[in-house]
Amino acid sequence: SGNYEKAEMLYREGLTSAVHKGNKIEEIKAISNLAIIRDEEGDVHEAREDFNKALFLAAELKDLELQAFVNSELGVSYTYTNELIAAIDHYEAGYKLYDKLKNYYRLSVISNNLGKVYNSLANYGASIKYFEEGLKYAGENKRSQILNLTGLADVYANLSNYSKALIYYEKARKLSNEIKEISSLVDVDLGMGILHYNLNAPKKAMEFFREAEKYSGILDNPYTAADIYHKLGLTYSAVDSTERSEYYLTRALETAGQYGDIYTEAAVSTDLAGLYISKGRFGLAKKILEDIMPVADEYELNQLKAVQMMLLAKIKRETNNLGASLVLLKDASNLSAEVNDHNNRIEDNYLLAQIYEEKGITDSAETYYGRALKIIEDVFRPLFERAEVQISYFSSVSSIYHSYAEFCISQGNYKKAFELIDASRSRNTMQNLNNLKISSLINDDEKLNKLYELDWQLNSGIEPADETDSLRNEIGILKNNLVKINAEVGKYLNLDPLKNLKEIQAQLNEDENLFTIYLSQDSLQIFLVRDKDFLVKNIKITSDSLIRMISKITPYYNSDYSEGDFYFNQDLFAFNAKAAYDFYKVTVEPVIEFIPENSKIIFILPVELISLPFEFLVTRFNDTMSPFDYSNLPFLIYRNEVTYSPSVNIYMHQKLGVPGRKNKILLVGDPSFKDRELTLSIRSGLLENNYSSPRNINLYPLKYSREEIEGVDGLFNNGVVLLADEATENNFKQNAPESMIIHLSTHSFLFENQPLILFSNNADDKNDGFLEVGEIVKLNLQSDLVVLSSCRSGLGIIDKAEGILGMQKSFFEAGTRSTIVTLWDVNDKYTSKFMQEFYNYLSSGYDKSQALRAAKIEFIKKYSANPYYWSAFILSGNLEKMNLNLRSNNHFIFLIVFFFFIIIPIISAYSKRLKT
Repeated sequence: SGNYEKAEMLYREGLTSAVHKGNKIEEIKAISNLAIIRDEEGDVHEAREDFNKALFLAAELKDLELQAFVNSELGVSYTYTNELIAAIDHYEAGYKLYDKLKNYYRLSVISNNLGKVYNSLANYGASIKYFEEGLKYAGENKRSQILNLTGLADVYANLSNYSKALIYYEKARKLSNEIKEISSLVDVDLGMGILHYNLNAPKKAMEFFREAEKYSGILDNPYTAADIYHKLGLTYSAVDSTERSEYYLTRALETAGQYGDIYTEAAVSTDLAGLYISKGRFGLAKKILEDIMPVADEYELNQLKAVQMMLLAKIKRETNNLGASLVLLKDASNLSAEVNDHNNRIEDNYLLAQIYEEKGITDSAETYYGRALKIIEDVFRPLFERAEVQISYFSSVSSIYHSYAEFCISQGNYKKAFELIDASRSRNTMQNLNNLKISSLINDDEKLNKLYELDWQLNSGIEPADETDSLRNEIGILKNNLVKINAEVGKYLNLDPLKNLKEIQAQLNEDENLFTIYLSQDSLQIFLVRDKDFLVKNIKITSDSLIRMISKITPYYNSDYSEGDFYFNQDLFAFNAKAAYDFYKVTVEPVIEFIPENSKIIFILPVELISLPFEFLVTRFNDTMSPFDYSNLPFLIYRNEVTYSPSVNIYMHQKLGVPGRKNKILLVGDPSFKDRELTLSIRSGLLENNYSSPRNINLYPLKYSREEIEGVDGLFNNGVVLLADEATENNFKQNAPESMIIHLSTHSFLFENQPLILFSNNADDKNDGFLEVGEIVKLNLQSDLVVLSSCRSGLGIIDKAEGILGMQKSFFEAGTRSTIVTLWDVNDKYTSKFMQEFYNYLSSGYDKSQALRAAKIEFIKKYSANPYYWSAFILSGNLEKMNLNLRSNNHFIFLIVFFFFIIIPIISAYSKRLKT
């Protein structure tokens, strides 16, 4: 309860009584407990005198239990003054004694303490070992389990393995809630907060730190309070609230100083200097660093020392002392490598690259850019276990790829720039597709998990240098064994699955044009890749100007589809043909002459353009034309087939994938709802700032959905039709893995930017009728095409590196080779007609992109040229023809058509010749 005065009085009474009675055991216990109180009050020197006295008496008694206990508490005492080697000596002495006594509870506690010390010393291998032992010894003791789970989470977070860290934090939090242990809940909240902070999610981090702050008053622990203030100060700095950041960092510094917490004082001072540097207060920052750096030296706080050197290097750079800055950064990078501080190493190398770029030493700049990216890749790969963590991490470092790419562009190295830009896009999806391919070829999760774990160990730096060769050898043997199981897996086992430009071009067809757009602050870069050509164009235009151009094409791009309910009809859409032409002139016209007519253009777009369908761009416009008369407009779709991909590498992966062996065609539509108004509760994602909240949605009947499904079904022999009450989520999940084509004609919408597909809301114990992205990924599909004939099915949360986190991504990762999704609300009646046109062409032997283009052109001719109706449907992924099982009457109709239009004219011509 923090009432040290009362506790001390009682212990002194106990000590007096023990001495009077000659009870040495009680005397030792009382002395030790008095020493613990002195430690808590900051009187460490007096505390240690008491501990050493107790230890001497315990040795005289040959009482192993007491010797172990006093050694353990002495270890704690030395951690308060950051004398970590002395702490380890006493902890290990206690550990050996408890091991002899088989006291598993105390072994669990002391293992946890050793794990924490080794974590502070950046000896992460030893730290993991002790935390794992502590977890083993904890048995059923939930508090000990929590301590060691949190410890493991902290280590993996320090090693930037955030996915694994999150797993351990979540386990610890669950147990903490079960036993209502406040100190444990605070530890978990602090760990979760710093994890989100490192993942560039400061608002989410703030939630955890605020929760911890609520409990700090109850705990009355100054060390914990200082830690909370420190982390709040860091987070306020990240959200650019300088005043609040300075307030909390100063408060943390004062609290740590009062109780002699040397490490926290040094860490807070370092971060305070970082805050002042970010605000241009270099003199004050320099003074703080000069005062605190000797402390880091004295106590061998090497991780902090490396950060301090990096901050000092920033000051030198800002004051034009580039030479001194380079020296400091190189030393900081080496020291960060010694303590496995991957994030600091990335920043050190990035800063080195920028300085060499400023100095015009291009070879060195390229070297350090490359080193920074290599560390990012090593951190990034193991995070795939938690997609949201991996995505958030990569988003936080993607700017380094862009800086390197822009450096390459400035040097005229356009091929390298192209590869870097593509490498920065949709990396999580690409890795998941590669892992999906490996797992489909090797049905042995144990071996695959072992491979991923070994790869992480090799690149994490936790293994001693003399053991890395044996690790590489073990990985090589494991890969060879996997190749023996299935030879094809060999080409996917390179853990970096990205292709270079030469490899991409070698696998392109003559009619494929990969059209990549990269948007920097003041220019637009176009990369056009063909089988034998690589073309680059630079257009001087700011990103703000380009976004303003988009907003003029239609009011839709001035609207926030995540806020409120709205439905765009053709009038509200108000497509402006002149604006579409102006945008075309800037973005497509500069290279269109190099793209053959009727060939395929695959657009790979930046996030600013990702929801824009390029097929509705107008290729010619003059003063005699009206911006709102859509008849006879020369849309880009007339000239070329237009499709999309999140990245070139994803397109190549989907293009080269083996077609699924399933032949069922799953058609789902016309869902029924018992109540037209449903209350929907959405589970927000881990890294989202949104919270769960109920929302009422009005569902209107899809009058033409049944017609659409029945029309498509009439083309094929092997259709499985789920309509009305049969169109349930459960029925869909049972049939989807066996289907070559999946066609969903139902309601879909965004809630808090989270995409959902709705099914008939019949009672079902296992499913709620809302298909979410997380459920899709688990479906294990082998489909060649998924068509989401519903509103806004192509939208979702937009990540600046990954792109749209929505249905398309999820269906790709579930095993689908291509998708058709929509970019806005679509009209029920005309969508039905459009889809029947598409499947008519698909069943006539057209490939997917040809069929979609033909359907759009046919729709324009038959129904409406307004892009609102036909351009929302976009195709991404594999574009090949499909081997479809058509109804026999279709063959019969084909023969009749063939007879009348081919055979009869031939017979007629032949008859005329005979008469002649």
